[in-house]
Amino acid sequence: MENQHLVQPNPALPRDFKRNNFDLLRIIAAAQVVLAHSLHHLGLEEPGWWSLVDAFPGVPIFFAISGYLISASYERSSSLSGYARNRLLRIFPGLWFCVFATILVAAVLGFNLVSWTGVKWLLAQLIGVIYTPSFLRDFGFGSYNGSLWTIPIELQFYLVL
Repeated sequence: MENQHLVQPNPALPRDFKRNNFDLLRIIAAAQVVLAHSLHHLGLEEPGWWSLVDAFPGVPIFFAISGYLISASYERSSSLSGYARNRLLRIFPGLWFCVFATILVAAVLGFNLVSWTGVKWLLAQLIGVIYTPSFLRDFGFGSYNGSLWTIPIELQFYLVL
């Protein structure tokens, strides 16, 4: 209750705020990232039209959209604690699922996760401090999930806002 005066819902926001083209922009940005990584990982040459695609890099587009959407979420929140709860629920369930799926797949593939290093890694992942320890360097392309590096940045966006 003490921080409610800091965050008030914005009555000026239209009711149909969710009707926008952000999903389309995110799909285009995701397609750019998938194409760029596919070309790199498969060792393919960039096609002649690639300079047009490369002019709109997906990751910065995602971060710009994220900045806008999380500030809009903050404006719509009725309290700071409500905003924080919503942000935590947006990030952590998916992150935890991903980490536990990784543990399952790595264990099935014969990676030894039962060590002090494994425990430290697991705890760090569960709070959003993402890194790939040496025992997982041979998993996939050298990172157990290359997209998770964005989680600490997203969490920093939330804290700065």
